[in-house]
Amino acid sequence: MNDLIIPLDSGSREPVYEQIYRYIKEEIRNGSLPFHGRLPSTRALARHMQISRSTVDMAYAQLVAEGYLESIPCKGYYVAQIEELFVSPKQQPEPEQKQRNIKSKYAYDFSPRGIDLRSFPYNVWRRLTKNTLMDDKCEIFEMGDPKGDYSLRSIICQYLHQARGVNCIPEQMVIGAGNEYLLMRLSQLLPSGCQIAMENL
Repeated sequence: MNDLIIPLDSGSREPVYEQIYRYIKEEIRNGSLPFHGRLPSTRALARHMQISRSTVDMAYAQLVAEGYLESIPCKGYYVAQIEELFVSPKQQPEPEQKQRNIKSKYAYDFSPRGIDLRSFPYNVWRRLTKNTLMDDKCEIFEMGDPKGDYSLRSIICQYLHQARGVNCIPEQMVIGAGNEYLLMRLSQLLPSGCQIAMENL
């Protein structure tokens, strides 16, 4: 397959990479793109659609992460076997109440849930994920230390000592999945009414 005809809505608020991702996913789920069918390369699809290659990379990466596509080195992207995936029945959405058309624009998003998808290092993330899963490491499926991997905490302690002059030990450190989770845990540990000082970077 050399080309994909993907209808893009330039006036939509949905990012282009999400439109590509959603279209290919639906084509796979309804059988229009059969199992082991080869998709065009990211470079070829970007050139065909006259868009940035990084935009196609983001869409393909999401499809690979969700198991819809399989990336075979030196060969390309192929439709994965998805019979075992559960396809939920389509439900009619409940009518939404009309809201006022209020557009809020912010120069910077400080939300802990916010991810800058345009600057996200997908290539680095993909390479590290591949290297991590290269060997059969049973420990990655275990619960692990609730404070975080001990070796990682040790390395962070060394970095804090060298870069910030902070003297600490791994037993004093807790690693969590993001700032939002860690702030929640911190709020549970500190007494009510406690004041917190944070470094101004």
